[in-house]
Amino acid sequence: MRKWIPVLVLFVVVLGGIWFWSLGSLPEEDVAVARISEKTGTLHRERGSAALVEINIGDTLAQGDRVSTSDDGTATLDWFGEGESRISTSTEIVIEKLGQTEDGNLLLNVRLEAGRIWSRMQSLLDIDADVVVHTNDVIATVRGTAFDLEKHANEPTTLWVSDSVVEATGSTVASTSEGLLVVEGSMAKFGGAMRTTSTMPISASGTQSEWFVKNRDADKKFNQRVGEKLRVSLGLGKTPAPGLLRGLSEASQRLRGPEAGARLILRRLAMIRNEAENGAEGKAAEDFTSLEREVRKQLDSGKPAALMSLRKALVGSRRLFQDVLPETPAYRYKQALEEIRERAARSAAERIFLQLLAIGDRLEEGFMALENGNMDLAARMSGIVEQSLANLAREMKEMPAGEKGANVVKAKLRALSARAAVLRSRSTVVPVTLPVEPTSTNMMIDTKVQFLINGKPL
Repeated sequence: MRKWIPVLVLFVVVLGGIWFWSLGSLPEEDVAVARISEKTGTLHRERGSAALVEINIGDTLAQGDRVSTSDDGTATLDWFGEGESRISTSTEIVIEKLGQTEDGNLLLNVRLEAGRIWSRMQSLLDIDADVVVHTNDVIATVRGTAFDLEKHANEPTTLWVSDSVVEATGSTVASTSEGLLVVEGSMAKFGGAMRTTSTMPISASGTQSEWFVKNRDADKKFNQRVGEKLRVSLGLGKTPAPGLLRGLSEASQRLRGPEAGARLILRRLAMIRNEAENGAEGKAAEDFTSLEREVRKQLDSGKPAALMSLRKALVGSRRLFQDVLPETPAYRYKQALEEIRERAARSAAERIFLQLLAIGDRLEEGFMALENGNMDLAARMSGIVEQSLANLAREMKEMPAGEKGANVVKAKLRALSARAAVLRSRSTVVPVTLPVEPTSTNMMIDTKVQFLINGKPL
């Protein structure tokens, strides 16, 4: 009987080891594809020399595909989960380029032949990523925005921008060297008798139209799906409660190290944010210090496989913390990650690009503050953004001539500067002077100027 004891002990040890190792594992990650996610009516695809076929929800898309809707058809095109385009009735597009960068960011070029297409793209976190939607009148280049493009035969192309900023270029744009920036809440027409030189505000009838309202609502749902998909992929809903099991799970993850995979790093960061926001700030600081030490060690190692995984995790961490605002417990980690990301830059242009992403986060914090009615914070973020952009513009002058990615960086700087102007205008409170009329009962009343903010006296 005793001879079976070592075997039994070995079996228990192996089984325990497998169980312990599984505590730090993550759910299987869905393979991202470009596909049809929604449709109504009839939708067709023409691929290469193949015959025109009707396609349905779940069918994949590829570079070179020509997609068209009938007069009763609409469709939503999912671009690897990084963005989506919604095409209206009687619309035809050609997918001229479709792929992903090394870090999983989107590469997309769509030509709108006729009809209307609304696109919602996540912020592009990779200097090599590129998203373009164009017609024969104008080229719309974006790095994370929501915009609408409409084109019909013998008519100009109309561009509406719902969120962020779009750069419009082409022969119909007056400023062909740099392009025309169309900021959120603005529109422009291209392809008329004269070149386009300026933009105009989107009219109330435009923003209240069924198409506009429906797509704004769809954009919110898309953002929610992206957040939920990230949570599920990191297994956050299955995280053990604080205690022995949580400790074993964290130990299992730490044994894998940063080189084990981007999602494991993101999961640890997500747990750190959760700790900070739920009163365990000491534990969050301890865990972040440990992770930061491991990450810096891997960055210094120079191992290609580890660096690729770390880059993907560090860039992806921006989305984990994008809604974290100043004066909240997790904000310190959001800013610390920005500094660590710069260390993973592969070139001078990419380092500046990552700094621009951080400035973009300050912009988003300012706009979120506006939504929350915090004008002081919005104004403070506006000042920080403008000063940071000025400093970076001076630094960019020292960028080596011909540096790869320099044009992307310059375009990003211009786009952020345009958005910064929008934030400044919206966060600046203009005092209102109310005239004071003397009454017949008191001709000697105080006529001192009264300042109001939001209709209330200071």
